[in-house]
Amino acid sequence: MAYQIQVKQLLADPKNADQDGDYFEAWLRECHPHIYEDIDTSDPAELVKKSWVASESKPQRKHKLSEICIPNVHDAFKELMNFDPDSRIITKRERVIAKILVDVYMLCIVDVALALLTAEAILRTPSSRVVVVVYAGADHIRKQAKFWKAHGLSSKDLPEEGLVGQEDYEEFEPHILEMPDGLREFSKLFPVP
Repeated sequence: MAYQIQVKQLLADPKNADQDGDYFEAWLRECHPHIYEDIDTSDPAELVKKSWVASESKPQRKHKLSEICIPNVHDAFKELMNFDPDSRIITKRERVIAKILVDVYMLCIVDVALALLTAEAILRTPSSRVVVVVYAGADHIRKQAKFWKAHGLSSKDLPEEGLVGQEDYEEFEPHILEMPDGLREFSKLFPVP
């Protein structure tokens, strides 16, 4: 059920439902290269939220991003169904639409696989107190945390609600994790009084 909801949300509005802004960045790069090459695209998650963005070549000029839309699933399939491979080659627009459609399903399948693997690990554990360690990207981790909290798991007594790492990185900042002591020595996770 969660899988279907996630897929439907992403397909209904690929631009605004993707918190990371990856789909919008790809859409700009392929369908609006004159804008993509003239703006700061280093933070797609922030870029997708903006209505206007300053031009880098002409600072007094702005590009209106709020009017740029990515077709929803119905419009996307309608457009792709009109493609006739015998009459022409595929356009960049059609190619990026197809990539986004495929990626939505793949992204959601990864979340389902993570949930199933986590459930399997929990069921194999005889203890009632279980710590689940998942290494994945921020978007996947957010979805896993939300899913498992809705099903009774919690991050009670864990620092930073059990999350390790950081959400946002500067463009050239290394992505290094510093693991909490409890992950090096499990007895520190649940100290016995």
